Amino acid sequence: MLTTTLAALACLAPQDPPTGIFMEQATVVQDPTASNPNELRYVPQGPGPVNPILFGQLLPQFYRNQMLPTVGTNVELSAFSAGGDRIPCNETTGEADIEFSLVQWGFLKFVVGGITNNSDPQYVGELNGPGGVEADIFTYWHPGSEIPDDYVDVVEKARDGLGMGLNRISGMDHVLAGLVLTDEIADDAEELSQRIYFTISPATLAAYDLTAWFYDESGVQQDEHSATILMIERDGSTWLPPVVFKRYDELGLDPTDEISALCVDEHSHRILVGTRTARRELWIANFGPDFAYDQGYRGEYLAPGGGSFARGPLKLNTGESVEAACSGDPGDDTTDFEELFHHRTGMPQGIKNTPRQDYEVAVSRAYDQTTRTDLVDIFVGNLRTIPGNANFVTVVYYIDDRPVGVDLVDPQVTTILKHSESVPTFLPPLEWNVRVEVFSGTNRYPSLTYAILL
Repeated sequence: MLTTTLAALACLAPQDPPTGIFMEQATVVQDPTASNPNELRYVPQGPGPVNPILFGQLLPQFYRNQMLPTVGTNVELSAFSAGGDRIPCNETTGEADIEFSLVQWGFLKFVVGGITNNSDPQYVGELNGPGGVEADIFTYWHPGSEIPDDYVDVVEKARDGLGMGLNRISGMDHVLAGLVLTDEIADDAEELSQRIYFTISPATLAAYDLTAWFYDESGVQQDEHSATILMIERDGSTWLPPVVFKRYDELGLDPTDEISALCVDEHSHRILVGTRTARRELWIANFGPDFAYDQGYRGEYLAPGGGSFARGPLKLNTGESVEAACSGDPGDDTTDFEELFHHRTGMPQGIKNTPRQDYEVAVSRAYDQTTRTDLVDIFVGNLRTIPGNANFVTVVYYIDDRPVGVDLVDPQVTTILKHSESVPTFLPPLEWNVRVEVFSGTNRYPSLTYAILL
């Protein structure tokens, strides 16, 4: 199967195009401005425009009235996580150090809030462009990641909110999106999403009597606060009632804090939260096995070498915030998390100092629910930066050095190309090496290769 999709260039002059390893990858989010505002939404792979789908339409157990039947669709979550985050952190210093391992990399996907014309120019450009900035997904790869250096220690926009059909993202999870892929991949995602961790908005706490939710697992009643993390756990296809997972004070927060972003790492027993409180824009808490007791650093999440991670690498100012986040660092977890990631995401190949090209390539797994076809999507973007013939460029797609498609496009009217290849159902290889070559006239530009596990 071979398809190609073109996305026409809209008037996006002040905004950056989507770029990077996660360019146009599918995700699960919450948009509080949409119809059915409290439902989780599955955003298909780009390029945009795409139409978000209620996640419950794909997996009914994720309808809000199934997850939280007492109050159902009226419950507004401030933040949520399926527990499949992997958070890089030095437990002694609180610095975002990725773990030394055979598979060594770490990333943060995030959404920003509170952006003004005094913010970092990258965010200001998005703020003043079509659709604004509140639904854009940004990414950051931590120093020490064993990928080409040009992808590391830079903030990039992976998806544009307008192209995703969203106005504002108030929660995001990268594991849940794996549940709608092939059975093998969905099994990995299932192991990483047996629980949903979440916080409740102040408006919902004020409007409803949720006393029954604020008991811990020992049956002790706790005070109701938006900075307290609750949890529901699956029992087959149903959910057990909510319980208190961690009180605000166990996280080192104040009762007046509101958690705006949440990452829960069930493997390393860490919790990373975003708040709208100064110097707590990103806050880390380390715990012992099964989150049973405090262990190690608890405080502001720091960049390697010290200093605020939010204000340093993410370039946020006072009054700005992280409104949603997902974190990844396989460390010594080389089973479900690493497998899910490498099944879903192509990783750039080459030595650390391999220069990044002007054009962009990303490789992601997809699944056509209608035809039940397992797909690998190849995205090519930023073609306007290719020098040479302004009228057309030629893009050639290879899989394991076998040519599988060609596009001839006008780079001035094309933002992102998508080429889809179906994965063999009979004796598929262990992985594909996906390569893209770009020609402008007779000029050939260095090829980019990405490996994705099948």
